[in-house]
Amino acid sequence: SPIARQARRENNGGSDPRPSGICCVVGTAMRGFDKDNSYGDLIYTNEDARADAAARQYFWEAFPAMSLGSDARTTYLFTYLDAASDRDHTVLGQFEDYWNMLPTYQKHNAFCFAQGGRGDAVEAALERGDLTLDR
Repeated sequence: SPIARQARRENNGGSDPRPSGICCVVGTAMRGFDKDNSYGDLIYTNEDARADAAARQYFWEAFPAMSLGSDARTTYLFTYLDAASDRDHTVLGQFEDYWNMLPTYQKHNAFCFAQGGRGDAVEAALERGDLTLDR
């Protein structure tokens, strides 16, 4: 952000140093959530921090998206990481984790996610019109 950049420059003699950490976020807004949709999670985790090569912990944020319908929900999966260039973490990899972990988190096994990930089930749902992506 411009504010963070200004603070970094002020603390580093006017130079623009590389950030020491990042927050990687992926998520969706989806309809068809047939569970209680009257609550949200601000920061929730259902896993321990990992000390392996991934060295990260995922957090969830979710809330009703009533502007899309009473059964709509916005859900994000995020993690905080150092900005080491050798870190083995990608946005695509995190999005794959999102699809795999979503049914457990939402306790909502939509047919396209219950099959174990994004892959063919999501592609088929997109083709049928059962699932749409807005970018």
